[in-house]
Amino acid sequence: FLHAVVDRCAEHGPEEHTRLLGDDAALLAPFEPLLGKRGQVAVPQLPVAAARARLYRALEHTLTAYAESAPLFLVLDDLQWADELSLGLLAHLAAGALRQQPVLVLGLYRCEESTPELERLADERDVQACQLSRLSPHEVGRMVAGMLSIDEAATDFVRFLSDKSEGNSFFVAEYMRMAVAEQVLVRDALGQWRLAESSEPTSVLCESLPLPHSLREVVERRLRGLSPSTHAVMLFAATMGRAHASCARDHGVGRGTGISPACQSGSTRCSVTILGRRVALDSR
Repeated sequence: FLHAVVDRCAEHGPEEHTRLLGDDAALLAPFEPLLGKRGQVAVPQLPVAAARARLYRALEHTLTAYAESAPLFLVLDDLQWADELSLGLLAHLAAGALRQQPVLVLGLYRCEESTPELERLADERDVQACQLSRLSPHEVGRMVAGMLSIDEAATDFVRFLSDKSEGNSFFVAEYMRMAVAEQVLVRDALGQWRLAESSEPTSVLCESLPLPHSLREVVERRLRGLSPSTHAVMLFAATMGRAHASCARDHGVGRGTGISPACQSGSTRCSVTILGRRVALDSR
């Protein structure tokens, strides 16, 4: 969210910066470096509880000001891993801080990894809790039919996807992509998706797919399909983080980036030159 604030300030200038942040830019800078250096304005030291309350009020002000031009919808994923400060902010907002504001916050977390803090948050007056169960075979079938733009998906294929994904919509989609990539799903002469013709039963055909069994495996499978030079640049961006990547972009990284011949030839050790600095990478 604070990165979006930075973008809006850059687009609309100092007046928007003042409207959104007031005197709180230095207070929020440790959480978004692009807001500026904290040392530019002295931030008075307070006891821990008072400092947190001050931070929550500053973020509440910025959220409210940001939503004045249009309703704001925030999606916060994996709250089971949220730190104490983040959960404290959500508790502050849930207590009614944004009750009269056009702001909707959607928080997602895994029920099996819930914490007492999340349970208390879900019980707040202004919070509506909704527990999502795994997709049923019927729901998997509807999802598959929707993705393929067909009226009804093959029963055996849906049963396979439902069993392998265990009702997890993310893996249903990934298995579908894999089926397309391996030509288990093909288009007919009219452009409609269907199972490839085979002498083998559908279950046997589907079992031959190299299916991922975890999110990490999905990511690794996709990365293996990239060229060495693309993989090296992605490794650099992941290492440097979003703020540094934005800085590189703003300074014309596309014009000043060089990929060493080692990367282009497929070597696992190579270097990338960005903004005049050569960075050694190990792409293994």
